[in-house]
Amino acid sequence: DEDARDLPVLKDLWDITKPNLRGQFKGRLYTSNSAGFRGPEIAIAKPPATFRILLLGDSFTNGQGVRYEESYSALLSAALNSAGDSRSYEVLNLGIGGFNLWSSVHRLKLDGLKFNPDLVIYGYTANDIEGRAYRNSRNLGRPDWMTPSRLLNLLGSQWDYLRDIFRPAKGSYT
Repeated sequence: DEDARDLPVLKDLWDITKPNLRGQFKGRLYTSNSAGFRGPEIAIAKPPATFRILLLGDSFTNGQGVRYEESYSALLSAALNSAGDSRSYEVLNLGIGGFNLWSSVHRLKLDGLKFNPDLVIYGYTANDIEGRAYRNSRNLGRPDWMTPSRLLNLLGSQWDYLRDIFRPAKGSYT
């Protein structure tokens, strides 16, 4: 990212929660507002006729590895505010790479609730629950449901996750 080339390199996830930050993280320009989260400046007091959405979650929620304008928080904000509704929408991005549900709820309590959100969305990707023991007792070869169809493959993998909730494999984090 050319805009970040001469900026300091941010090395760990806690660096990116500092207020008023401007640096490079994972090779991309990374900025934070005065509250220490990614995105535009947001006043604690919610303006009238404003619907506030607070996003919590992992690196995907944070938009790690992409410019802020490419993050789903920025895209959601742009889509909602261009829809011609009488309200304005603020989308607050409190995602941090590697955060699980417990960490996200902690950040919600510590940093998010003071913004009085109307909606809280928790986003995560499956790699946030994986570790050495995750699915270690499953045969990781080609599953029976694997087909040439991407949709069926996606549904099949979701079926595996659902099955693990009700009948977890030995050694599973579930």
